[in-house]
Amino acid sequence: MSTYGAKWAFLKSMRHLVDREARLYFEVMAKMKALFSLHEMAETFEVSKSSFYAHMANPNCLRRGSDEGLT
Repeated sequence: MSTYGAKWAFLKSMRHLVDREARLYFEVMAKMKALFSLHEMAETFEVSKSSFYAHMANPNCLRRGSDEGLT
């Protein structure tokens, strides 16, 4: 398996370990951005890079706070 193939397989397996909640994908992306390109991770997790950057700029937005209050 090529290096690219191994990286893709690893990212694909991460998709099954993380809930379908975008916030969790963003946390994984932030921790793994030294190993994988944001483009590859965003494509694999089916989230946009702009959403990732918005989350990083404002991780405690009002909507997220109100959502956490409901659970």
